[in-house]
Amino acid sequence: MRFTYILAATHAPGKGRCPQPPNKTPFQEILPLRLKDRVSGKSDKKAEGSCLQEMILVLSCLQKNEYENKLCQKEVDQFKSCFQKFQDVSFQSKRAKEKGILVPGDKNLTHKQVKKLFKTRPMFLHWKN
Repeated sequence: MRFTYILAATHAPGKGRCPQPPNKTPFQEILPLRLKDRVSGKSDKKAEGSCLQEMILVLSCLQKNEYENKLCQKEVDQFKSCFQKFQDVSFQSKRAKEKGILVPGDKNLTHKQVKKLFKTRPMFLHWKN
């Protein structure tokens, strides 16, 4: 174990930096404290795992039955139906997002929808000193 911090503290007492109290360094506003009326669309593309549980069931069934498709038809049908539902939902949401339709209660908004929301309901922040 190194004792350099102990030696440095005893060697030069009172020479270390202490944190400054907040009243000694007042806040200076350089830029206005308000949000911009636009957002970037950099993080809209996400990789989603759809029907992962069903896919795992299909693969485990195939492994148990030495990769015979006929013995795992029930799991394959469940996976296909789940994937078809996922494709339908994603197609509908993609069309709604392209049109810029704001869906009430939707948690995942694209940058275009957020921009439209900012235009219809601008945010004005007034800061009091």
